[in-house]
Amino acid sequence: MMPEKLQNNKKTSMKQQDEINDVKQNKINFIAIIMLLGFVIAVFYYYVQGVYLGRGYPYNTCFFIPIDRFNDFVNTYNLTANLNPYFEEYFFNSNYYPFLHILFYPFTFLSVGYALLVFILLFAAVLFYFNYIYLKTDNLLETIKNVLIISICSYPVLFIIDRGSFEGIIFALLAGFFIAMEKKEENTACIFLASAIATKLYPAVFIVLLITEKKYKAAIKTCFLVIFFTLVSLFLFEGGFVKNLDHMFGFGHGTSTYIANSMAIQRCVSLFTVLKISIIKLGWINSVDFNNVLSIYMIAVFSTFLVVSYLIWRISFKTWEKVFLLVSMMLLFPHISGDYKLIFMYLPLWFLVNEDSSSRSDYLYLAAIGVLLIPKNYFLLEGIFSDSGRSDLSTGIFVNVLLMVALSLSIVVGAIRRSISSGTKPVIP
Repeated sequence: MMPEKLQNNKKTSMKQQDEINDVKQNKINFIAIIMLLGFVIAVFYYYVQGVYLGRGYPYNTCFFIPIDRFNDFVNTYNLTANLNPYFEEYFFNSNYYPFLHILFYPFTFLSVGYALLVFILLFAAVLFYFNYIYLKTDNLLETIKNVLIISICSYPVLFIIDRGSFEGIIFALLAGFFIAMEKKEENTACIFLASAIATKLYPAVFIVLLITEKKYKAAIKTCFLVIFFTLVSLFLFEGGFVKNLDHMFGFGHGTSTYIANSMAIQRCVSLFTVLKISIIKLGWINSVDFNNVLSIYMIAVFSTFLVVSYLIWRISFKTWEKVFLLVSMMLLFPHISGDYKLIFMYLPLWFLVNEDSSSRSDYLYLAAIGVLLIPKNYFLLEGIFSDSGRSDLSTGIFVNVLLMVALSLSIVVGAIRRSISSGTKPVIP
């Protein structure tokens, strides 16, 4: 017979676990309601604009110009098919890192239509899988319902599908990195993170996470793997290693530079975009040298990145807070950062939902992340033209940027206050 004290401890433990499960379920229900409402409102709004009012682009959609649909995928397919992305006879040459084309290459064994279908299905499967892993509760029906809502009623998810964007690949790699880290499979985690960094540089922010958790060997291993993946990719390209390496070092002459140094603006979640729109609206556009502005901007954001990384290292942050800060910098600091990159907000969402705490601030943060994940392109900015050649940008740009900045500041201030109240004086540079 079980001793009475052990029985009581077991009952207490079960009660605590039930409370934790209830907290998680309430958080998931809360974010699901926000995303469902945001999705329904957007569908209703754009349906009325397009069908009843007969208005075309950009009034009848929250996505990019319809005639350009799936072209991120199609263009990358055409540039990758002959493993000659930097010198292919195409209307432009790639300025992506070589490993992206290696990851993409298997799709080129199929016709472009089937390749796109397989890409979308794989992306959907990965998204549903990871959302299920992090959002599952004891109630299977509730889990399925919420996973479907949170996966489907998502602006960045639908935008990735609309563009055929390979950000879906990077999302899968980073999700794999976090799963491997939780399972303490360090080598696997390094491979996932290095693959993401070798595909596009910005996931390198998560090396900070390895350093703050004193996984120095893993950080060094990741860096070596990035170099290895890049060099091997160059060897596999047509034209040979030296020719392709030389071209890669000459990056910066494509769309990215054009967007940075002209009046054209991409639909972005970048601080630079907000700065540029403000300069245009203030009428300073003709007196500003964007080369100088971009140089000053890059120094400012790099300095901010160093300060925030130092704080993450020296002050005790919750896991979801660290991840949110790193994702926010990853999205806000590049001078081009498309709206579909908001998909990376799932990363801090997963950890916040699984936090045992349930405070008013948790729900405020959840609400803000929910707003980041829903369409907000309702009020167009007159006189501001995007790379589509249309005046199709909206105030949603400001909402996204301001929300991420406000939440980041709130998280940092909150962590400093907790550190002071616990008697650990934070070391501020």
